[in-house]
Amino acid sequence: MCTFKNLICICALALLVTGCKNVASNEKQGNTDAKINDCIERVIALDSSFGKDRNHDCEKISLSATITKYTNRLSELSYDGCAEEFKVAFQGHIKAWQNTMKVTDNYPDLRGEMHDLFDQINTTKDSTVFKPLVKDIWDTWADIEAAMKK
Repeated sequence: MCTFKNLICICALALLVTGCKNVASNEKQGNTDAKINDCIERVIALDSSFGKDRNHDCEKISLSATITKYTNRLSELSYDGCAEEFKVAFQGHIKAWQNTMKVTDNYPDLRGEMHDLFDQINTTKDSTVFKPLVKDIWDTWADIEAAMKK
């Protein structure tokens, strides 16, 4: 009988220790998830701010200069603490923006709100090259949104 009681005590102790390890592991994972979320939220908030500037900077400077300024600002951000998939997606998004300059470089004197300028370029002979480049911006943004959900 004494052995049975000892066995029950040992099992209870083992369950308690295992439960505590799981709680500690869950808390650690929760802290990691919170840090990842904080990093992602910070980057998204900065991108939103930079995007507002970007949309209007090209009223004063060229579209290519605007894109360069925007992508440089994004590239200078710290992505430390963000999920790797988010970092990779954002790097792809930056590259997609940079790729549009293959066309925007042809329009150094075009001024106005960015979306209006994109619409204007879409009516030129360069539209067949430009439209897929702009689509890639949207596609890479979808990759960012997907990475944010994980």
